Amino acid sequence: MKITNTIPLLLAGFLANAHAATLISDTFDTDFNNFSAQNVVGADGLAWSSADGVGDVSGRINTITGSLNHTHAVYYSGAGSEITKNFTEIFTATILFQTGASIGGDVTHANAGFLRSTGSAFNTGAGGYAFWGEMRNDGGGTYLRLLNTGGQVGSNSSTFSLETENWYALQASIALSADATASSMSVSIFDVGADGTDPLGAALASISASDVSLANGGFSGNLWAGFGGGNNSGSNITAFDNFSVVAIPEPGTLVLLGIALGSLLLFRRRR
Repeated sequence: MKITNTIPLLLAGFLANAHAATLISDTFDTDFNNFSAQNVVGADGLAWSSADGVGDVSGRINTITGSLNHTHAVYYSGAGSEITKNFTEIFTATILFQTGASIGGDVTHANAGFLRSTGSAFNTGAGGYAFWGEMRNDGGGTYLRLLNTGGQVGSNSSTFSLETENWYALQASIALSADATASSMSVSIFDVGADGTDPLGAALASISASDVSLANGGFSGNLWAGFGGGNNSGSNITAFDNFSVVAIPEPGTLVLLGIALGSLLLFRRRR
């Protein structure tokens, strides 16, 4: 397994984005009905709100403040929710999140990635059956990490800073091996501005890993994509918006991290 901790290149992203196909796009304009929560910690981790989200358009998912109010995963359950695995494509899941009045202190996290069944979750137990990327702040700084069914893959990214009351895009990508027992994975985070509409937001950090041996004997079924996150206390993350999944053909010369940056162009809010 090889681990890379780097900022992706703009040029590689543009090339990779040329033939990407949007599989899922949800802007939370009217409800949260296209998602099903898994492994909710506390009474209410996330809730739909008519408050303005990305681009000052009504509709977003709010995090609930208070002790241990977060959701380890909500998987997309709308039309086309089951994504057919394809060994010649890279799948990328993206979620936008908005920071609150402060970032730091107790554990704060945002997740994006892929589940191996509709009953699984992003968590630390052996029953997670998922692989995902995470933005995490646990009082020692803000960083990215990759996880594979409860086990961390490689080291944390370098730390970075988040501005309060700003929107960020968290993007996780996977490419399965031909026998579905291994995967290349990456997670990147982008600053997309105060209103969340900057299509070329600055890349703050990325981390990737190749030839990751998948837990639980590999991946036998199709994919379900999802996101999650919240706060152990306070309101360090206030909202999520604009969830999307794209599939990108995988030419042998493309770099996985470059692909993640280019696909961000696909998912500006449709007014």
